[in-house]
Amino acid sequence: MQLSWTVSSVSDGSSAPGAPVAAVPWGQRLAVFVTGIDGGIYTTGGNAEGGFGPWASISQGSSTPGAPVTAVRWGQRFAVFVAGTDGGVYTTGGDPQGGFGPWASVSQGSSKPGGRVTAIPWGQRFALFLADSAGGVYTTGGDPQGGFGPWASVSEGATAPGAPVTAVPWGQRCAVFLADPNGGVYTTGGDPQGGFGPWASVSEGSTIPGAPVTAVPWGHQVALFIADRNGGVYTAAGDPQAGFGPWASVAEGRTTPGGSVTAIPRGQRFALFIVDPNGAIYWTEGDPQQDFEPWKHVRGIKATPGSPVTAVALGDALALFISDVNGRIVTLKGEKAITTQFSPMQHGWHFPNSFVNHVIGNVLETQGLCGGMAYSALDYYFAGVPIPTHRPGDFGDPMASVPPDGRLHTMIFNRLIDSFKDNFGKWSCIYPALDAAIGAALGIVVGGGILGAIGAAGGFIYGELNNVFECPRGGAAGMTRRELPILTGNFLDKGIPVPLGLIFDEDILHIGDSHQVVAYGYSMSGTTMTIKIYDNRYPDAEHTLKVDASNPGRIDESDGSQWAGLLVEDAYRPQWPSYGADISIASAQSVELNGVRMKPLIESVRKSVTISMVPKQPAATLLVDDYSVTNGGEFDAHYLSFGIEIHAPDDSQSFVQAAAPAPDNRLAPGDRMPVSITVPSFGSVPGTYTIFAGFYSVGGQPTWCRVLYPPASVTTV
Repeated sequence: MQLSWTVSSVSDGSSAPGAPVAAVPWGQRLAVFVTGIDGGIYTTGGNAEGGFGPWASISQGSSTPGAPVTAVRWGQRFAVFVAGTDGGVYTTGGDPQGGFGPWASVSQGSSKPGGRVTAIPWGQRFALFLADSAGGVYTTGGDPQGGFGPWASVSEGATAPGAPVTAVPWGQRCAVFLADPNGGVYTTGGDPQGGFGPWASVSEGSTIPGAPVTAVPWGHQVALFIADRNGGVYTAAGDPQAGFGPWASVAEGRTTPGGSVTAIPRGQRFALFIVDPNGAIYWTEGDPQQDFEPWKHVRGIKATPGSPVTAVALGDALALFISDVNGRIVTLKGEKAITTQFSPMQHGWHFPNSFVNHVIGNVLETQGLCGGMAYSALDYYFAGVPIPTHRPGDFGDPMASVPPDGRLHTMIFNRLIDSFKDNFGKWSCIYPALDAAIGAALGIVVGGGILGAIGAAGGFIYGELNNVFECPRGGAAGMTRRELPILTGNFLDKGIPVPLGLIFDEDILHIGDSHQVVAYGYSMSGTTMTIKIYDNRYPDAEHTLKVDASNPGRIDESDGSQWAGLLVEDAYRPQWPSYGADISIASAQSVELNGVRMKPLIESVRKSVTISMVPKQPAATLLVDDYSVTNGGEFDAHYLSFGIEIHAPDDSQSFVQAAAPAPDNRLAPGDRMPVSITVPSFGSVPGTYTIFAGFYSVGGQPTWCRVLYPPASVTTV
């Protein structure tokens, strides 16, 4: 799943760089705990949307700067545990709103100052685990109100002094894990009352001494995660009684040796987080059995390499907490974000929808060719053909739209009619009083007869189409409620952009004020869905719609427009764009390597055509690629520069462009222009290279467009 991340400060809190931050769900909020740079222990509550309250001291408690604070739910409160500046183990209970009670010693236990204290639920009590100042592993049970029993050794286990001891519930017992003084990963099972069994190696796993071992219950097993001595991220699964399977790499992930690996349940899988050796945060999803997805970068923040990332699941969203490289306490909210390959700057028309049309025998007036522009933009996208580069000013007067007597206007207009015809049923649900004559003009057949024939006898047809097309109840809002799952599940989640109808209102006289756009992505923040759209009123621009997915009503567009509802024009089917590309190849690529003219050998394999150049030449030689282009359109074509796209045998990709005189260069209709590209040292890696001709587009964000023609193929030795 793709997530979009937003970063915000947690009430300007600070700690030591890379220090752990504890965060625990607290109703609709999160309770956050940290040891400050002054060693004071602090808490706050809130969330990314509403912000967090001011930090407050937890009963004047203190530890070493940046030391871990352990917090677990305890009824309606939290039980908090720390190792103080003297190494003593202390506890208190309360919440960020009502405050906390005084700190009390946990049975005179001790660890290294600032050492980690692990606490997990154990019936109505808590089981605690720690490594003392000598590295011995100890446990006790109890709660802050009733007190704790005496500390007892966990089967004479040992790790580094104050190192983390990981424990998770395991049936009625606890499964415990650590990295011993030699870096070996070991486990045992039991509880503070009945004792623990002997320690056993976890499949000969190893890391650095005292490194954290992350453990998460996984059905009847426990999933483990570590960073090994080289920083590689590994996983294994099993339990202390039946043993564990072999360790396996987690998608070749890498952090610092023994660095922290965070894992939380996410559905039937896990979400993992690491900070790599460069301080970048990465995450992945998967499980030890079905493998993990490639790691994805969490952008917008730098952390201390190998430092812990606290993660909390919030439905489909995730909340992260870190102390960054400057010691700032920050939170990152990751929300579901899906973006297809469609881009308004690359795949949308470069002129605005400023048409006024009378369609269906002058019965219906539309403000523009919105449906035709949406449909045809997608036609180019799905065909893999660069959309024509025509821009405002190419049609005469700078404010003029495409003239109505040419191929371009005809194509867009015809696709407008297709958009009405294809989706007439859905639109009729919103406007049940659509004149039956429109249905006849569009050739819609209902119940074996032409709708217009019925209309001729009875005039307007009210509700007829609603029954035929199973219209949802609730008008425009009801349509939105039904259509949103179709938009996401059938299209955007699968990476497919789709036309979207925007409903102005439910008055038949205002149907021409409704609109058609292309939806190409979305994100979720709580119940608010933000839909990315190409709105053809605004060329080369990204726009969004916001709607409450749980209770659809008014839809707000980023330009200030408001819509009563939306519908998915899922009857759209791609067509080959009849106008074609404006910039096209006039003469194919002619390649010289080191002064030797390559001879083209056209090959077709499984419907894929390449032009191979022979003979083979040594690597790292001079390449000259000549070709020519023409403008097959009706109006000026625009380009920033022409060039070539090179795919090397090692899967690397590079672009080389020819010098161009201006940031907006024009090619008149029918004109032909030669292009010559020189690469001084080509083919440093021996093998076969594929070379595509193309150009960079004009605009605020130039994009590379391949010219529709088979690429050249060159082999170096």
